[in-house]
This record gives sequence, C-alpha cells and structure tokens, in this order.
Amino acid sequence: MAAADRHWRGFRWAVENYGAPGGYVPAPVRAFEGSGENAIKEVYNVKNMSTFGKLVLKHPLK
Repeated sequence: MAAADRHWRGFRWAVENYGAPGGYVPAPVRAFEGSGENAIKEVYNVKNMSTFGKLVLKHPLK
C-alpha cells in the first residue's frame, strides 16, 4: 500500500502544480518524420538518453 500512496501523492501534486512556476512541466514531445532506418536511430537515441522527451513516429514512414 505504501507504493500506491506514494503514487497518488505524486499524481495529486502534478495535477495541483501543473504549469505553475517550479511545478510540474510535462516532457517535450518530438514528432519524427522520415525513413524507417532514421526512425530506428531516433528510437536508439531516446533509449540511450542522448535526447530527452517523448518521441512520436509519424506514419507512414518513408
């Protein structure tokens, strides 16, 4: 139960402080459009933490 309580405390904090100075700021989302080969490279960059944020692959890949 301690893990669930910790989760809900964090969730409530994020909701209450969304967009406030010093509060919760969501991770940036990058939309990738290009070839499948380059898409795989982008996924590896996210995996290896050489880029920060979320990655969206725009389909169909070229």
